[in-house]
Amino acid sequence: MPLEYPPGATNRPAATGENPLSQALNATSETFTDLGAEWLDRIEAVIERYPWPTLLLALGLGYVIARRMR
Repeated sequence: MPLEYPPGATNRPAATGENPLSQALNATSETFTDLGAEWLDRIEAVIERYPWPTLLLALGLGYVIARRMR
């Protein structure tokens, strides 16, 4: 019988009595609020780091949208 987890392996599941599948799902699940907050934090960091290019991009985008709405 082969060893599923050889001696010294560090990736053994925790012995909590809970289903390992539900542990994995709980560990990897994120709510949409968490993902949205992370996305907004990244955008905010880009704007803080590059304020002028962001402003010029926003003005250009606004101009293109205004031209398309005519």
